[in-house]
Amino acid sequence: MLQLHTTAIKSSLGALRIRTAAIVIALLITVLASVAWFTWNATNSIPNGANPTADALADVFLEIVDLPEIGDDRERGARKWVKPIEFNIIGERSPALETMVEGQMKHLSELSGVPMLRKKAFVLVDRNEGPASDDRSPITGNIKLLEGRSENDHPERGINVLLDDRSPEVIVWRSNYALVLGDRMALIGVFRQLPLDKKVVQAFIEERIKCFTFLRFEAGSNAIRTAIVLVRTDMGERMTRRCLVEETTQSLGLVNDVYGSTLTLFDDMPERGRTELTVYDEIFLRVLYHPELKLGMSGKELRDVSRRLIAAELNTMSGTIESKNRGDP
Repeated sequence: MLQLHTTAIKSSLGALRIRTAAIVIALLITVLASVAWFTWNATNSIPNGANPTADALADVFLEIVDLPEIGDDRERGARKWVKPIEFNIIGERSPALETMVEGQMKHLSELSGVPMLRKKAFVLVDRNEGPASDDRSPITGNIKLLEGRSENDHPERGINVLLDDRSPEVIVWRSNYALVLGDRMALIGVFRQLPLDKKVVQAFIEERIKCFTFLRFEAGSNAIRTAIVLVRTDMGERMTRRCLVEETTQSLGLVNDVYGSTLTLFDDMPERGRTELTVYDEIFLRVLYHPELKLGMSGKELRDVSRRLIAAELNTMSGTIESKNRGDP
């Protein structure tokens, strides 16, 4: 009986050792898998950090510049303006919002080196142009996008023409850059006239897309020909500011978002409350418009050139980057 009891104890101890060994092995596998995942994630994901390296920033720059936010992944390559921008401010706005828009366009011009000049609206009177008495009123349901809708609409002129029939006068905006301000319903009227996929239009109608930038390019080139930027004014002051800053900057060629990145305003996370470009966004814009970065550059070539230019920017700004990044959450 004692022998049987001793044998049972030995058997139980053996089973316990096996179970313990199995648990230890399982824990080791879990730990090793976690280490491997974090190593892969650190190597392959878009990096964040208080003091990113030129390599890390070049990865983010490539993500923002080399692919479109909406469209075919084959549409690669750096895109930018190679001619001056003449912009209209269209729709309802207060003097404060008008000043905000003009200040933002001035800031972008200073960063990119692209000349930007505002063009005022005019009215048609017996087929002649005259000064508009009021171009600050909300756009109406009669607004029409006459040119800039397709590649066949005067492509050699490279302009947008928007017309709003506000009887008894017709107000007209003509430029290569139309910035349209208004509430969601007003902007839907313009959005429906853009040559976009129905799914994109529906996403705007359902508010899954808040604001939007539509770009046209010179034939066979990555040079931006025209822009139509839609900014909602019915989402509160901070969201209007964010939309304005984000969309106008993206209209210059920083077209894509990098979800969750702490290095850029283009994080696709408005709930963070950011409204301003980061110091790295400003670097990206200067790099994009540097003469050494050519239209259409893509992939490894784009990364190599941008990495070198970013490193030079970091060296120049080493003493000011931290203080400049303190202004936004």
